[in-house]
Amino acid sequence: MTESRTPKQPTRDVGADIRWGVQATLVTTGIAFVPALLVATLSGTAAIRFVVAILVAYLLFAAVAGVLIGLSRPVLGRGVGAASVGAIIGSVGFVVLVCLPRPDHPFPGAEVAGVSAALGAVVGAFCGALFRRQMMSRDRGA
Repeated sequence: MTESRTPKQPTRDVGADIRWGVQATLVTTGIAFVPALLVATLSGTAAIRFVVAILVAYLLFAAVAGVLIGLSRPVLGRGVGAASVGAIIGSVGFVVLVCLPRPDHPFPGAEVAGVSAALGAVVGAFCGALFRRQMMSRDRGA
């Protein structure tokens, strides 16, 4: 029997990475909605239903974004990994937010979708770069 002399690489727990990403995005989104829920509670039942519907949509998007963040966790600290993931999530998020057709607001067109995607990519890349910078400074301090 021959023995392999290559060192074993640590195995990655993809499920734990996905849970980490989803938990982070859901907590952040939930915290952002606390003031809106308080105001809606004070405003009455119709406002509560409206805010809860928006909250559910945001939480669904946050969960999807969290899965993407969790899957790309190994590259978040390398090079432009965090900025790239942020740009993807930001562009999709902005396009959905701005261009989602509703009965009183039809799809605005490809030009608006393109501008929304570009703006989302810039904002997402900026947030991803800030995240990476924070990770690096925390690692240096520890």
